[in-house]
Amino acid sequence: MKQTPVLIIGAGPTGLMMACQLTIYDVPFLIVEKDPAATTESRAIGIQARTLEIFRQMGIVDKFLEGGYGAKAINFVAKGKVRAHIPLATFGISLTEYPYVFMHEQSKTERNLLDFLKKHDKHISYDTEVLSLKDETDGVAAVIKKKDPSTSSGQEETIKAQWVIGADGPHSIVRHTLNIPFAGKTYKQSLFVMDCKIETDLPTDELSVMFSNTNFAAIFPMANHRWRIVGEIPERLSGKEEITFDDINKDFAKRLSVDMKLSDCSWISMYHSHHRCVSTFHKGNYFLLGDAAHIHSPVGAQGMNTGLQDAYNLAWKLAYVYHKKAKSELLDTLTAERLPFAHKLVQTTDRVFNLVVGANKFEMYFRLYFAPKLIHFLVNHKRTNKFMFRTVSQIGINYRHGPLAENASFGYFPEETPLPGDRLPYVLYETNKNIQDVITAKQFHLLVFSGFEGNASASSASKTIEESIKPYESIIKVTNIPLSKETEALYKTFGVKKGYYLVRPDMYIGMRNDSLETTNLLTYLSRYFI
Repeated sequence: MKQTPVLIIGAGPTGLMMACQLTIYDVPFLIVEKDPAATTESRAIGIQARTLEIFRQMGIVDKFLEGGYGAKAINFVAKGKVRAHIPLATFGISLTEYPYVFMHEQSKTERNLLDFLKKHDKHISYDTEVLSLKDETDGVAAVIKKKDPSTSSGQEETIKAQWVIGADGPHSIVRHTLNIPFAGKTYKQSLFVMDCKIETDLPTDELSVMFSNTNFAAIFPMANHRWRIVGEIPERLSGKEEITFDDINKDFAKRLSVDMKLSDCSWISMYHSHHRCVSTFHKGNYFLLGDAAHIHSPVGAQGMNTGLQDAYNLAWKLAYVYHKKAKSELLDTLTAERLPFAHKLVQTTDRVFNLVVGANKFEMYFRLYFAPKLIHFLVNHKRTNKFMFRTVSQIGINYRHGPLAENASFGYFPEETPLPGDRLPYVLYETNKNIQDVITAKQFHLLVFSGFEGNASASSASKTIEESIKPYESIIKVTNIPLSKETEALYKTFGVKKGYYLVRPDMYIGMRNDSLETTNLLTYLSRYFI
């Protein structure tokens, strides 16, 4: 019987991200996928700023930037005219290195993650289906079946795993085995998605959402002068099991009242959108991530990014428990941190989707007349436009109410400073050095703000702290940041004269202290870490 610490079921973006992260943390795993190979279709194409920051930490962001396209604005088009313009790049310029929605085909995303795994001599077991999962005293027994290309059957074997990760989509065998409800519903509207060329006057580096009295569509720029279109299938096509480009193209421009010509379709598909969410991401030796745990409408290009960040949140925790650097209770924080966001995302996208496709008079009036005025109002107010970018880009996700952020702020900090549970902010110092680049994977990072450079007490502060936290030296790296002209932006952003911030491996703030004493730090670490 083969044994592995972690069995990952599903090799889509979420499963591949989990495999990449476990590779970084030196955790052995087996990853299986029932399909014969990685997808060759474009599928999910929107990558948000927070995900690009993660890819940067992994050292692979350049591969993504070379193969995609940054959409720097969103246009709101009603009855053929641009009624509102949302300049994402302007809103996000001081918030992240990536102030846009990045257009990158899922097939390329999977390829980049596969290249990362291949570089580290890790492989995917394609054409492999999980038939059953059974709890045993020391883990999970999974019966898998590897298809034999030369016959219609295949060979079954049992895999013994300490943990099983379900990244296997909406029909997850892990979720079904655990009998975890997938509460929600399926929308009655049928949607289409396709990639094609478009003749249009709309900017080629901006997204556009288009409405008419009876229809809607969203168009996204892609590489090589192509576009992604998502829209509602017209009533005349209801009942069809498959659609063609000609079916949609026949009256597409007319139904939206736009001057636009479509051609050269390379992919088209129809589907029903859902909004569903589980009640827990973790049960016993099992975890649910990505579409196995939550699905929702395509509003906001949030789905794939959320799954990738589920994996990013779990990986370091699982690794710390596996390497006996943390207590098993740390694994319970996955649900506590990710489930509230998943619920909020499903509810928010549901409300927006209903306004987008709703057929009653109020919904039609809202999207054609009131929404453009509301967007114009929000765009012209700094607080609201920053909030809009933080929400869409997912840099605003926080775990302030999670157990790792409880009783984790000591002393006085100004109101606008980052709290425990917040993402480490994007701050440039020392001639365009990004503080986020200090946070490498595998370790917590203690950012020590020791005071004026050259001060004797300041220079010994980090050494004293390093000595006091020696029992945790394998999981914490201390970075001393003395005050100078080059670092004063950091001191201002973090609101300290002397003190420290403890940053988690996933670039979220664990705790903070406005003094250099370490009693509170040691107490905080003892909750979950060994």
